[in-house]
Amino acid sequence: MSSHILFEDIDVSVLAKDSYIIEIGSAREPLNTENSTCFLNALAGKNHLNFLTVDFSKDSFVLAKSYVGDKAILSSGVEFLRNFHKPIGILYLDNFDIIYSDKHRASLMSRVGVAYEEHKETINNERSAEVHLEQLKAAMPLLTKPCFICIDDTIK
Repeated sequence: MSSHILFEDIDVSVLAKDSYIIEIGSAREPLNTENSTCFLNALAGKNHLNFLTVDFSKDSFVLAKSYVGDKAILSSGVEFLRNFHKPIGILYLDNFDIIYSDKHRASLMSRVGVAYEEHKETINNERSAEVHLEQLKAAMPLLTKPCFICIDDTIK
């Protein structure tokens, strides 16, 4: 299950108007408009919120840009959040996958391995948790009350 669909049943009208939906980890699968990037962009549009999607992979950035235009940002999530200064109503962290099988590792590496190498990142489950925590800490001062946070790709 893609965790972004959890927002289908949440009343986002309680969020501060003009706050942002920030997605860290843009769409990676071409020709799939049912991805989180497209979904969250549409959710923002329907609810008078702003949307930005952030990814450090050039390929993911280009794909996201084809879906949402200038709402796509090429940056690491932590770096972006440390330099962002606007209110965040929804924080969706989906950029550093948990590896749950050898097959999944091979699939992930074929899609984004170069980006991780370029940023001197190691793909493992411990680092995934560390990166998500770094991103949460950077976002904390920006979160509205109330806000929604979703971390995709966690261990059950």
